[in-house]
Amino acid sequence: MASASTCRSVSVTILSLRWDGPVIGVNRWHTIARGGRRLVKTSAYRKFLSDLTLTFRVQAGGQSFGSDEVIVTVIVGSRHDIDALKPVGDALQASGIIDDDRQISALLSMRGEVRDQLRVLVRGHGEAVRGATVLEQFGVMV
Repeated sequence: MASASTCRSVSVTILSLRWDGPVIGVNRWHTIARGGRRLVKTSAYRKFLSDLTLTFRVQAGGQSFGSDEVIVTVIVGSRHDIDALKPVGDALQASGIIDDDRQISALLSMRGEVRDQLRVLVRGHGEAVRGATVLEQFGVMV
């Protein structure tokens, strides 16, 4: 656990994003290329990712977390499973909301009562807290 002297106050920003439409998860993400030597993204996945990226970019209104660590909560519709999470990280990066999906320090998935929808909450830390883990920042003792 980090000592109190190594922690600084955290500037938290929460960005709420929404997608209302069919979700293409990793189960429909790749197809085998001719010759069977590699996997390629399907046209359906590429279109979904493009549309999701544009939607997130518009909803974010230019807000970006840059290279700061973020915590992402994804609420998926009742028909979806964890396969819906991969496109969210890709779209957050492609939309410029985060610089790299490796910045996602924690990822929480919850099932909602809606069909064909995603709700995404991105919680930023402002400047990363030095000397404390993400769990410690939110009161979880490790």
